Amino acid sequence: MQSRLKALVAASLIATGGAANALIVDFYDGTDLIATMETSGGTVFELEFVDAPGSGAFIDYVNLAGPGGLFLNLGAQAASASYSAGGFTDAGETYNWRIDFPNSNGPFGNRFVVGETATWTIAVTDPEAWDFNMLHINAFLDGESIKLESCVRGADCVPTTPIPEPSTYALMLAGLGVVGWMARRRRPV
Repeated sequence: MQSRLKALVAASLIATGGAANALIVDFYDGTDLIATMETSGGTVFELEFVDAPGSGAFIDYVNLAGPGGLFLNLGAQAASASYSAGGFTDAGETYNWRIDFPNSNGPFGNRFVVGETATWTIAVTDPEAWDFNMLHINAFLDGESIKLESCVRGADCVPTTPIPEPSTYALMLAGLGVVGWMARRRRPV
């Protein structure tokens, strides 16, 4: 009976979730877009692992701050995840939702890797109560565990611009020198 109730709640949330306004949050590793999370009406969540530097990257978990409610798995990737609700602290911040994805391939190869999407629903009484500035995605990129920086799309936040290496400037100056030399050589005498 409870699984049937969950299925009915999930179906109604999916049906109404698309009509509500969607919010997209982008996640960066400092410079590159790594993942995006879209929420429809604050109840249906879709997390896409877009890209990652190096190989062997995977998303470990997502922390959310917002209202209490009922967690429902929908997509195949989220179905292999576990979740916890209630106040807990991670990296000095307090969250009340955590979605843990498998961090080993195991016998079924279910690690959350680049190109995959996870979808889940959290049935809440107040969808506006999410704090989308309080998001934390932990991922393993190039063998290191890192916290991805979140940015609500459309807000005044952009990834940091990398500072070019000195060798980049040297190569650029050498190229300008060659272009100048070629231009001077072509002048009529």
